[in-house]
Amino acid sequence: MGEQSMSKKIAIICAVSLNGVYGIKNKLSGKEEIPWKSSYDLSRFKEVTKGKTVVMGRGTWDSLPIKPLPDRENIVVSSNGRLKLPDGVRLVGNIDEAIEKATTEKVFIIGGARLWASVLPIANYIYLTIVHKDILVTDRTFVFKQALTVAKLYPNYHLIRDFFIEEDIGDGKDTKVEFFEYERRFKK
Repeated sequence: MGEQSMSKKIAIICAVSLNGVYGIKNKLSGKEEIPWKSSYDLSRFKEVTKGKTVVMGRGTWDSLPIKPLPDRENIVVSSNGRLKLPDGVRLVGNIDEAIEKATTEKVFIIGGARLWASVLPIANYIYLTIVHKDILVTDRTFVFKQALTVAKLYPNYHLIRDFFIEEDIGDGKDTKVEFFEYERRFKK
């Protein structure tokens, strides 16, 4: 990554089930979607990313119910250089270019798993939501298990905040939804 990229603060924001699932393919539309409905997690996502840059892969872009995400700089990473995007949405070929072209100091990587995994070793922050439910894993399921073992895999990340709520996530019963914020501490 270039000099300019290193001065930016990189943040991963993701939500996963207990077994690491973050998305499933809708059988009718063929698009990725989140397999639960957490109004609190959505509000938290809006709050922490507002006014910042959000970087996403094409699958995540395609899954968004509202495009572009309002009040944020939207950057889509895709190998398809001819992908048609609305005015104001930037198309780049790789994560390094996305971070370099971001105009805000804090850059949120919002998915998918390949982008999250590519920045995990260098991210300054991780905002992790764990939905306490197992989602059936199939070939149409997207898994990001690294998110569940942040502290074990990367000991430079320190937990700075955690809390949980109980809410109906779309299945008619209360489910525990846990929120973690990690900060990477660099050795001096």
